Amino acid sequence: MGFNLIMVIAVSFVPLIMIIFGNMFLKLHRKSRIGLSDTGRSFR
Repeated sequence: MGFNLIMVIAVSFVPLIMIIFGNMFLKLHRKSRIGLSDTGRSFR
């Protein structure tokens, strides 16, 4: 029973974490475009 609750919490938190990391990545990308230009191309 507890495992289902953990899964529900994890599934609900995954999009939030993805949004937070996406925003962090965009901020870093804007700050240092020269360093992350190659990784940005390969990431897409």
